[in-house]
Amino acid sequence: MSDFTGGGSAATGTINIAAGAILKFYSPGIGIAKSANRKVNVGAGAVMTSYKDDAKGGDTNGDGNASVPAKGDWKGFYDYGTAKYITASYILYSVN
Repeated sequence: MSDFTGGGSAATGTINIAAGAILKFYSPGIGIAKSANRKVNVGAGAVMTSYKDDAKGGDTNGDGNASVPAKGDWKGFYDYGTAKYITASYILYSVN
C-alpha cells in the first residue's frame, strides 16, 4: 500500500500501478494525471482511494472509526488528453 501526501510531479514518463496495489491519497489537492507525455498503467485489482478509507488496506490514519471517507477527499485521476476526470470502479472518494 502507498500513501500520497504530496510532492513530486513527473511531467513525462510512465507511472505503473501494480496489480492489486492500494494507493491512498491524503488531501483534496492531491491526485494523479496522465497526458500525451505521461502514461499511467493501472494493473488489475488496483485501487485509488481516500486516506480515510479503512475498507481498503486497513486503518491507515490510525483513528479507528473517527473519520470516514467521502467524495472529494482527493483530487482524482485526470486525463489531459480528454480534459476529463477518469471514473472507474477502482477510483474511490475522489472529486468525481
